Amino acid sequence: MQTNWGKNKSGSDLNFDGVVDKKDMDYIIKNYGIQNPSVSDAPKAKTSYKGVTLDDVINQLGLK
Repeated sequence: MQTNWGKNKSGSDLNFDGVVDKKDMDYIIKNYGIQNPSVSDAPKAKTSYKGVTLDDVINQLGLK
């Protein structure tokens, strides 16, 4: 998402409007950490990736 910010990259353009932007990030923020209730042994959601949290990414993109 962060690497493709502002670009037309279908893998990161979650709403398929032709640009990776705040609308796509809002979808991630809304659904972050939610687990499928129909899966009894779902793994615990990650809070960071390579030491970077969602809040870090939001701040780096200037969305906070």
